[in-house]
Amino acid sequence: ASAQYGSDAIAGVMNFVLKNDRSGGTIEIKTGGYPLGETSEPFEEGSFPGDGEMYTLSGNVGLPLGETGFLNLTGEYGNANATDRSTQRTDALAMLASGNTSVRSPAQIWGSPQVSNELKLWANMGYLFNDNLQFYSHGNYVSKQVEGSFYFRNPGTRSGVFGTMNADGQRILLIGDMLDAQDGVLDGSAGCPEVPVTDDGVVTDQAALTQVLNDPNCFTFRKLFPGGFTPQFGSYVLDASAVAGLRGTSGSLDWDASASWGKSNLDFYMYNTVNASLGPDQPCADDSRTLSFVVPNQACTPWFNPGINDQQEINFNFDLSYALNDRVNLAGGAEWRNERFEIIQGSTESWTEGPLATQGFTPRLQRVHRLRTAYRGHLEPEQLRRLRRHGDPGTRGSVDLRRGRTGRAVLRLWNDGEREGRGTRERVGGVRPPSQRQHGLPCSLAGTAERLQHLYDL
Repeated sequence: ASAQYGSDAIAGVMNFVLKNDRSGGTIEIKTGGYPLGETSEPFEEGSFPGDGEMYTLSGNVGLPLGETGFLNLTGEYGNANATDRSTQRTDALAMLASGNTSVRSPAQIWGSPQVSNELKLWANMGYLFNDNLQFYSHGNYVSKQVEGSFYFRNPGTRSGVFGTMNADGQRILLIGDMLDAQDGVLDGSAGCPEVPVTDDGVVTDQAALTQVLNDPNCFTFRKLFPGGFTPQFGSYVLDASAVAGLRGTSGSLDWDASASWGKSNLDFYMYNTVNASLGPDQPCADDSRTLSFVVPNQACTPWFNPGINDQQEINFNFDLSYALNDRVNLAGGAEWRNERFEIIQGSTESWTEGPLATQGFTPRLQRVHRLRTAYRGHLEPEQLRRLRRHGDPGTRGSVDLRRGRTGRAVLRLWNDGEREGRGTRERVGGVRPPSQRQHGLPCSLAGTAERLQHLYDL
């Protein structure tokens, strides 16, 4: 990647040393939490006061593979409760002071998410046929469920759900006219009144609010969430990869041929939120759904499946290195890589345009599918002394050909440095190019928050 992109990309370098023991093993149990943490009352769960209680069980075993090979296996399972370091929001305090007892405490949670059923499996294998030929392979599998909270949705000011502005620029509740929604003519058939609110979401005309709440033809989300709501969002995460290859030497020539496969899948879910355009017809969670203890008891807790992010990569690589003398090395290679990234459409309720869409309750939809196949070759004369002396310059070049929506051909020459560390070589002048999902697309649960907020109201 360094020879292919240089410093044009933004990324980093991580060096992992895999276990290759042929015998022995370990078993480890780890647990802990924050017993002295200042947490809100709902988070007082687990076997001791505080929050964030966690545990992991892990084991490793090394096995012989013939006379010269090894198979090393590692497994881990764990769970971690969420944490909370919240203080009540000022707008929530204002609404509580005005008599709105439906605002939960805390209205918004700051803390780490809950991690459930985290399973990690790893295998590393190698076999030495002779002094000049070696087989290597490793693979991993990770699955878990991660869930956390979003921002508080104020029941008076949240645009597109609870609040809007009138012609004079004053904050008012967003009121849906159900008669207009039925006939498609926006003429104010139900005669719903304006309900003014403050910047903190406090209603200043209780009589107008009471009229709206008692009129079935006037809809406000205060009928479902009088104290606002805080969405819960999560994902079922699956990551897996496998690598296998042969490397060897023939005189002064070193070679390495390998194939690799990788997959990352994020299956998102969202609840205690709304598709605002559906109005009162929200998809309520049934008894098969597990709801967080922070969600208040309510007649309907809406549940959505906003979609799946899926990425898969296949890579074939061949590298050559020939020592011309004790100071000069000639290196070359070729690579074929296929990357596929797809955002799979979620349940209809999470994006469909409902009957109140024309009155300011609007959903949004995104769906992306990208496919990229890359071919790469490189020729790299370099000074071998750089392996022993940090910072010495060297010259590299690369040709990059891509097939996809756009074509690309690049020839680069530049200087960089290398350093030696614990039996491996680490380039400090080059970085990895962005993947498909990094190229303007989210690649993790945390990075997906902004995209989800544009899908529907989080």
